[in-house]
Amino acid sequence: MPVATLTPSGFVWETNPTIIADNAVKWANVLHQAVYAFIRNIEPQVEQWMQANRPWTDRTTMARQTLEGATVHEANQYVALVLSHGVWYGWYLEGIDPRSMSDMARGQQYAIVIPAIDFFGPDIMAGLQRMLGYLPPTGVSKP
Repeated sequence: MPVATLTPSGFVWETNPTIIADNAVKWANVLHQAVYAFIRNIEPQVEQWMQANRPWTDRTTMARQTLEGATVHEANQYVALVLSHGVWYGWYLEGIDPRSMSDMARGQQYAIVIPAIDFFGPDIMAGLQRMLGYLPPTGVSKP
């Protein structure tokens, strides 16, 4: 059923615009919760992959043990999977000079965060696209 119709005499709402707005907010809430749950589910897999596939040789195990994935969100604004090092020299392992935020001359031979994004990114995006196909519409209530 259309929510509005354009007639010769003007625009006629078939459904109250307030109901449409309320349902849009409800759907945004459902979408946010679904994306948050999906990313929280992926988080430990990414963290384990980073720890298992780090390209450096452990000396103290601190760099490996403190590799972390964390899901952060702001209600109905964004959901992000933040990947990080827990050691002060993680910047250098990633090949980034923290003073200038530029690539270091030796490159990223010990990087693990960007490779994790490259490895998981396509699967995460495909999973989100599949999930969007399964989210039920909230439906528009009749006035």
